[in-house]
Amino acid sequence: MHKWGSGPSVAFLKKDESPWVGGVVVNNIWSIGGPPQGSDKTNSFLLNPFFSYHFSDGWSVGSSPNITANWLSRGGQQWTIPSGGDIDKILRLGEQRIKLSVESYYNAIRPQAGNQNWLVQVTVTLLFPHD
Repeated sequence: MHKWGSGPSVAFLKKDESPWVGGVVVNNIWSIGGPPQGSDKTNSFLLNPFFSYHFSDGWSVGSSPNITANWLSRGGQQWTIPSGGDIDKILRLGEQRIKLSVESYYNAIRPQAGNQNWLVQVTVTLLFPHD
């Protein structure tokens, strides 16, 4: 069975001439449709605070953990709260600007002690600035 999900989202960003960038994204998604007593219902919360410090040579460090809650789980099994951060470098590959990122987060609080302890991610992002 397929379901739809919907809910409110809000984002705030602080960026100025300083080397600091920060903000937060918050949303909650509820399932729509299907049987009212279905076992595949959704009520999921996301809090994504983020901040980074940008150095003049294209390097930056920061953190952007995805803090989540499944409100339909039993007590003590709802939250995932990671701790960690990332390091990034903006550079050119020919004429193309790219951002290389390495991030690592430890799920300090998670639904079950043995589940998903760590997230390590390497990302390559093509940049198309409008300057």
